[in-house]
Amino acid sequence: MPRNLFSAIKTHQGILLLLFLASLLFLTNIGSYGQLLRAETNFSMGARMLVETQEFLLPHAPHERPLNKTPLQNWLIGISYMIFGFSHGASRVPSALCGLGVLVLVYILGVRLRDQRIGLAASAMLSTSYIFWSFSRLCMPDMLLTLCVTAALVCWMLVLTGRTEHPQLLAIIGSGAVGVGFLAKGPIALVLALLPLCLEIIVTRDLSILKRLKPIQGSAVFLVIAAPYFLLVYAFHGIEPLHNFFIGENLSRFTGKNYNTSNMMFVYESSALLANFAPWTPLIIVAFGSLVHWRKLDSTTKHQLRFILLWIISPIIFFSLSNFKLDYYFLPVMPGWP
Repeated sequence: MPRNLFSAIKTHQGILLLLFLASLLFLTNIGSYGQLLRAETNFSMGARMLVETQEFLLPHAPHERPLNKTPLQNWLIGISYMIFGFSHGASRVPSALCGLGVLVLVYILGVRLRDQRIGLAASAMLSTSYIFWSFSRLCMPDMLLTLCVTAALVCWMLVLTGRTEHPQLLAIIGSGAVGVGFLAKGPIALVLALLPLCLEIIVTRDLSILKRLKPIQGSAVFLVIAAPYFLLVYAFHGIEPLHNFFIGENLSRFTGKNYNTSNMMFVYESSALLANFAPWTPLIIVAFGSLVHWRKLDSTTKHQLRFILLWIISPIIFFSLSNFKLDYYFLPVMPGWP
């Protein structure tokens, strides 16, 4: 074993052990509950039809219209089916792997901003929180979206706080992660990744943030990843699937035209966020209480905490404007909690 690799394993043996334990937590008996939960049926059946019919461009469940959902989750489940065979457990493997990926990103962020102890504790809390654990065992695209949004925000946060030796590369990788997130669940990936950044610019009144994140190169990378799929759909199937997805599925969902839960109170968002982090919710409340000492913090710590707070607050703002709300829509916020 190369000396550098052995040294890296020894240095980060804590997170390797945590990933092993988390993989047991996420994967053990993952197919034992045969009943599909929430919206699992759509993706499980869509991916099965993808494998059986070889319909890779517009995979969808029999009861869904073409391009009702973006294809990446179905592609990943389809690959899992090809490897492990058709089963409920196989359909959930991609989500479990994405959950492990999020733990790695949280650990990296904790190490870069503070130390290994903080990174390890944050990852351990996240892996055992209710909503994170449960969605690591469901064949829905929300954990994949969470991985992409977390990757983007971790990269950009390290760039903006000066905690990386490769700021240009990380800035572009962050944009690429948003592109993958767009293929995972559509425009919501852009919203959840860019809204904290926009709020940071508004709060600090610092337009140099944009320059540091390489928007031109980043936009090009985003388009290279996300655009070809939709161009292929248009070339082979015309405008109707695109209209169905962007207008019928996304805009109509936001406005509540197709799905409406607008009677939920504003407090629903914050209460859902807190409940989703059980059993660690009391620690989050204590952490927010400690913000009364904000003025005593040094500027570097304030900068880091402000970006994390904007990461958490942004979805509350966005979904408060929407007429359709679900508790698991806040899953991409969870990595910012610890």
